Amino acid sequence: MLIVRVIAVDELDLQFSATASNSHRARYAVQRVVDDCEFEPARGADFVLAVAEAMNNAAEHAYHDRSGDVRVVMRAHHGELIATITDRGRWRLTPTPDRGRGLSIMRALAERCDVSSDERGTTVTLAVSLAQRGRARA
Repeated sequence: MLIVRVIAVDELDLQFSATASNSHRARYAVQRVVDDCEFEPARGADFVLAVAEAMNNAAEHAYHDRSGDVRVVMRAHHGELIATITDRGRWRLTPTPDRGRGLSIMRALAERCDVSSDERGTTVTLAVSLAQRGRARA
């Protein structure tokens, strides 16, 4: 299940069942918001990748062997495009050497990356400045 609500050109509220295929589909909605904000293409692609990584992490790690949802809210606020990715699962570390790069990727690609986790779930907030947008379209 994938529920998408486009609030305005630069706002999005979507919720999906935490699966890799739904996360992949949700990426298209995120891309549309970023495109509508008219970022320089490489900068927009970086932010989409950071948001996709947060969505994928929630889909893969939050619920272990049970089902659950991931919610993504994006909006322009105080000169930033902010994406908030929330799950209601439990944070778990993946102690294998070939894993664990998701937070590093998000921190490298977004100007701001905040993560909070408690018994109610995990929230990742990513932000990029709207001030230095390029004009991707004529």
